[in-house]
Amino acid sequence: MSDSPAADPLPDAPPVLLAPITQRLIASTALAAICVLLVCSTWSLSRSRELHDDYRLDLDLNTASAVELQLVPGVGEVTARRIVQARVRLGRFESFDDVLAIKGIGPKTIAELVKYCVEPKPMAEDSLLANAEKNVGTHPVRTNP
Repeated sequence: MSDSPAADPLPDAPPVLLAPITQRLIASTALAAICVLLVCSTWSLSRSRELHDDYRLDLDLNTASAVELQLVPGVGEVTARRIVQARVRLGRFESFDDVLAIKGIGPKTIAELVKYCVEPKPMAEDSLLANAEKNVGTHPVRTNP
């Protein structure tokens, strides 16, 4: 007989807290929950894109500020500022084609502007005359003392 104690086959094995069947059940439940979350988030994203595509800002290119123009996808701070500067320098836009003359604006930006802005309309001559007549005499005149 040997006085040495019997050798333990796995002396450093950690104690088992849960049975293997319970461990598998927890893992499969967690995996199922992750799958449900992924499906729900994908559906939510696709739905928000549908709503985004249906939304129209109805901005008027001839009156919108640079901040308002930045709400249009694809129009950043620089492009919005260029649109406003061109409008101040050249006058009213009469169509979306007029905006194409601005540096940095191409067909993609025009396609976004068409989605979110109303079609620029030429100002009728009679309304130009009415505005001119309405403004006659409204500007202060300097007189020398």
